[in-house]
Amino acid sequence: MVHDGDSGIKKIKEMKPDLIVLDLMLPNRGGFDVCFSVRQDPEIMNTKILMVTALTQQVDKNKGVMVGTDAYLTKPFEPEQLLTAVRKLLI
Repeated sequence: MVHDGDSGIKKIKEMKPDLIVLDLMLPNRGGFDVCFSVRQDPEIMNTKILMVTALTQQVDKNKGVMVGTDAYLTKPFEPEQLLTAVRKLLI
């Protein structure tokens, strides 16, 4: 777990995870920028990205799709909703 976008990019490049649960409201580099950066890097571009956020406007969801998110989950959510979203992305 990291607490800002810059550290997130660095950790993603190091670990090359199958899935990233990415909050949009991050210091230094927001979630949209992190997502876009992941999609531009050939070594990690196929990593699944689940965005989680309190931003519920359709424009925010559309922007998430534009930068390459695989799924978008709005807060608050139940733990089971998160597990379901993760399962869908990893199957």
